[in-house]
Amino acid sequence: MFDTLDALRQQIRMHGLEAHQAQIVNAAKPAIWMERTRAEDDEIPVGHSKLGGLPDLPADFRWPYDGKTPLTFLAQFKFSELAPLDDHDIMPDHACPGDALLFL
Repeated sequence: MFDTLDALRQQIRMHGLEAHQAQIVNAAKPAIWMERTRAEDDEIPVGHSKLGGLPDLPADFRWPYDGKTPLTFLAQFKFSELAPLDDHDIMPDHACPGDALLFL
């Protein structure tokens, strides 16, 4: 991960990828690095960010399927917990309906 585009460009030069620099720089997107801490589902307040486990869902939620196969729950994120880490002001800083659930 690179803190600046200049640092990315330096790595591009270092690895002899100048011919692809425009494509690489255009594909680069800001990111937030997260580290996980093991916790039981009942230790995490409802609506807070978590990786794995069971999502916090309303009773009428319909689980997504790929054909006949149920998708695997990956994570849920509470944007207000992540927004302070967003140096580019891309993410909302308040709760959205359902915030974000990721299924795979």
